[in-house]
Amino acid sequence: MTFKMLAMDDDKVSIEFTVRPLEEGDLPRVLELYSANMANILAGVEPIDALRSITDSGSAQKHEAWIVETSGTVIGLAMVVVERDSFVHLKLLCVAADAPKRQQIVRDLAEMVMRYTWESGGMKLIVHTALPAGRFIDFMHAFGFDFSRERDAGDQHVVEFYRNLYERPPAFDA
Repeated sequence: MTFKMLAMDDDKVSIEFTVRPLEEGDLPRVLELYSANMANILAGVEPIDALRSITDSGSAQKHEAWIVETSGTVIGLAMVVVERDSFVHLKLLCVAADAPKRQQIVRDLAEMVMRYTWESGGMKLIVHTALPAGRFIDFMHAFGFDFSRERDAGDQHVVEFYRNLYERPPAFDA
């Protein structure tokens, strides 16, 4: 699933960007940009090298990843790891620090992750982050996931959400 989006700056300057699944040939461009210019919205919990090993064709871990491009340049990346088909771990969400309309791009990239999790039948979304849960509980609720708990799992801090089975996410109707 690929989405083309148009965002307007305050100065009425528009930027067109595409959110699409990561393809095999994208990883070298993503890694190059990541090391130079990416800021992990989730506070850098997962090193990019660990995520590179997940995307290797021989990896047993099921994963999904999306990139954001504008004018052929990668400016964002999101990656989830799927555990037992119903548990989805959001491991990485990052956008270039100097990307125009950065907040809009972050929101659209996160929406792609939420839609994937919802539509693939994910029942639990586990966000690996150093940020406190309060920073994104309302956002997650708009996409059909209700806060469960915040805890430390080994050396990582996670925030857990369960799928709301009783109503369709309000954000999907917008």
